[in-house]
Amino acid sequence: MFTPPAHFKIKIAATSWGNSYEYKMIDDPNFGYYVEECPDMFKYWRNYTLVGEVNDGNSFYGNKGVAGHTGFTGTQVIIDPEENLQIILLTNKQNNGPLPSGSYRSTGALSKQVANIVYESLN
Repeated sequence: MFTPPAHFKIKIAATSWGNSYEYKMIDDPNFGYYVEECPDMFKYWRNYTLVGEVNDGNSFYGNKGVAGHTGFTGTQVIIDPEENLQIILLTNKQNNGPLPSGSYRSTGALSKQVANIVYESLN
């Protein structure tokens, strides 16, 4: 569900600490976007552990925490109607923190490996 009530948060895993990724996108001109303003001028950085909140800043700020995309934390969804198959890989690449570059590790290779194993098991 989107934006769960506070009493559910005890059942939800933490995903990451605040907006470190978005902050770096603005603060480091070689990482994300060139912005003339100092990122510290923005008063709404999330400086706490995110639990039950969307990680993606665009979804959080622009859509009040509600938006229909996957992938930012490593979630992968494969739906194959011909095989009557759904593969949903729930991961959290942000839990281990960013790489020295500021990016997070990709979960694409893991998703591909899991999908290959599932499809091989069908034969």
